[in-house]
Amino acid sequence: MKTSINLKGISFRKPILMFGAIFCMLALFSACKKKSVRPTEKKEIEYNITSGVNATNTKTGSTATGTLTATYKKSTKKLSYRLTFSDINPESINLHLGTATELGTLVANIKKDGAKYNSPSSGTVDLNEAGEKALLEDKVYLNIVSTKFPAGEIRGQLLLKK
Repeated sequence: MKTSINLKGISFRKPILMFGAIFCMLALFSACKKKSVRPTEKKEIEYNITSGVNATNTKTGSTATGTLTATYKKSTKKLSYRLTFSDINPESINLHLGTATELGTLVANIKKDGAKYNSPSSGTVDLNEAGEKALLEDKVYLNIVSTKFPAGEIRGQLLLKK
């Protein structure tokens, strides 16, 4: 038995079926629409570092002192530093692997500002995997060498601020 609505000779059967088919297709396509996925943003990991530099661990008796403040960005493996020192004429300034009481291997050289080191001084150094691991474990120290003390006149442990 077929039912159709008929008003004065006008059949509504086809338009109702067409409307129903279009409605079903729209419902089907809108339900399957993929939601846009935003890429997850990696948050930059940045570490703040400080170091008091003096003769305590070098046992040189020097009155020289210094301060290092730094920021380490894990994504670039760059240590950006600002170094101040007084009462010393550095021959070289280096970062070494090691704790406060041990002599460690060289990680990076701090470059001179022209012919000599100036205070304050700032710049960046690149760290390799071993340097990064040691830095994050507080096992890197700054060593300031002078002519009088070629093994290091003053030094300071780089410590992460927590």
